[in-house]
Amino acid sequence: AREAISLGTSEYLLKPVSDEVVLAKVGKAVESLRLERESDETYNRAVQAFRANLPQMRSEFLNQLLQGMNSPEDVWTKKLELLEMSSAICSEAALMLVRMEDRLTEMSPYDSSVMEYAIGNMADEIFGDRFRLWRCRDIHGYLVFFVFDSHDPKEERPPDTAPEYELKHCASQLQMNVSRYLK
Repeated sequence: AREAISLGTSEYLLKPVSDEVVLAKVGKAVESLRLERESDETYNRAVQAFRANLPQMRSEFLNQLLQGMNSPEDVWTKKLELLEMSSAICSEAALMLVRMEDRLTEMSPYDSSVMEYAIGNMADEIFGDRFRLWRCRDIHGYLVFFVFDSHDPKEERPPDTAPEYELKHCASQLQMNVSRYLK
């Protein structure tokens, strides 16, 4: 009985047992399983909702930081961990501003957000192998990319693969692709 309980048994029966007792115990086990499944489904829905809103939450937090939000380091660390951005801590980083000009400034809010999404996807593809990106739109309408190194800082690199060189190369590539593909 002890071994069965340690393995997660919810009930046990001693012989002789009546049909009513068996039905009651099985009914109780079924109800327990149903509640556990509902709890798992609720948890999974919450995780899916969190994942779906993670980019927006990251963007809002970056915008707060850009506007001068001041918090103790442990609060920042906890928020970055929650937002799955803890790798940004103690990494070499840079800010990149993307200003949408000309006809882009005259777009409807919907079209502008689609363009912003497209530029963000291009940036993810271009920078993705070498850097991690965290982006938002600031209060002046610029796209702001917090770009941080995704490589181990202890790892040695040849001079032509220095983060500064690669960052400039990726930024130029982004500018060229936006001009070419998004006109």
